[in-house]
Amino acid sequence: MEQLIVALIGLVVALTGLNLTLTTYFDRVRRGETTNLRGEMTDGFDKLRGEMTNGNDKLRGETTNLRGEMTDGFNKLRGEMQAGFAAHTAALIDLAQSVGRVEGRTDTLVASE
Repeated sequence: MEQLIVALIGLVVALTGLNLTLTTYFDRVRRGETTNLRGEMTDGFDKLRGEMTNGNDKLRGETTNLRGEMTDGFNKLRGEMQAGFAAHTAALIDLAQSVGRVEGRTDTLVASE
């Protein structure tokens, strides 16, 4: 009986030691996996950060080009509108002179009665 008790105690101690060994082993494996995962995540975030920076720089360049094109277009439109207004103003002044009456201030003609 005593031998059985000693054997059971030895078995319990051995299993406890085995459990402690397995727990330590799995802890090391989990720690290694966590370290690898952290490294992969850091690499992924660095890659994403680089792609976003490149994308922002490209977008900034395209926006600058578009702003230049729009400014050129607005300047052209402004010139065409001024020329059109000048033509209409001249036609209106000619019409008023042909009926014999011009009132108000004009840049090109002196008012006449």
